[in-house]
Amino acid sequence: MTFQQMQYVLQVYQSGSVSAAAKKLFVGQSSVSLSISSLERELGYPVFYRLKNGFVPTPRGREVINQAARICESYRIITGPEQTGPKKICIIGGNIECCRKASLRLMDEMADRKDIYFQFADSGRIPPIQQVALFELDLWLKFAFAQQMPKLTAQFRDKGLTWIELAEFPVAIYLGPGHRLYHEEKLDISLLEDEYFIDTARRSLTSNAVINSVIAVRPDRILAVEDPNLRKRLLEAGFGYTIKPVLHREQDGVRRIPFGDYKIKLLAIYNPARPMRPETARYLELVQEELASVAM
Repeated sequence: MTFQQMQYVLQVYQSGSVSAAAKKLFVGQSSVSLSISSLERELGYPVFYRLKNGFVPTPRGREVINQAARICESYRIITGPEQTGPKKICIIGGNIECCRKASLRLMDEMADRKDIYFQFADSGRIPPIQQVALFELDLWLKFAFAQQMPKLTAQFRDKGLTWIELAEFPVAIYLGPGHRLYHEEKLDISLLEDEYFIDTARRSLTSNAVINSVIAVRPDRILAVEDPNLRKRLLEAGFGYTIKPVLHREQDGVRRIPFGDYKIKLLAIYNPARPMRPETARYLELVQEELASVAM
């Protein structure tokens, strides 16, 4: 097993194919293919499934990829190669105004810095938890119901990740003033089952077991909307409902129906194998300042 094989395995996973990986590594496709095949023979099991649409890791291959990322990151830290251009700091932020405001404040503070650039991304082809494990993300801000924490804790530890609990909020169902049930004195949640559920573009809420155990969300009644301002306008117009954390300073005229006794946490997840960069730590400080301001 060689360091080069670890590099090739990681790049094939990130690129999705041998040809794309070879281009990024500036080597021939045959070199990459032979190197990975040799590694698989040495390990005694396949690292990737070879499919028509690309290379997909096997269950045991995922662990090889995670270890390859750690080896490559350790090599980078030890050798300290010179930066050939601005370094990227990539963050996936929680879908609340506090995180967006913190992003804008950070970029404003760092506007004169030519050695870095920020990417406040959304989840891509690779799940965020895997992106953090592979050092593709510096930080992942995630909402999680308190009831999910035992399962999430096991997943984070399995990937070698750690986290900080930034805040905890009560949870509510939100109805806009234009909704037909807005003025109901006592609302039965089951009445919403035929209503449209307004979710994010990734449908992150409706796939949540906690929500599905309390309210039946019909798959044909889900509006996946990426733009938060559009989600807000749809709610105000009475087109559907959503479920989200309750921020104390909200003055939006919506009706909030408590979602039982559920609490939702805002977590900051990172990989401790890479020392947190000062810019990332500053972003966390700004998020906490914004959270404190809405709690006043």
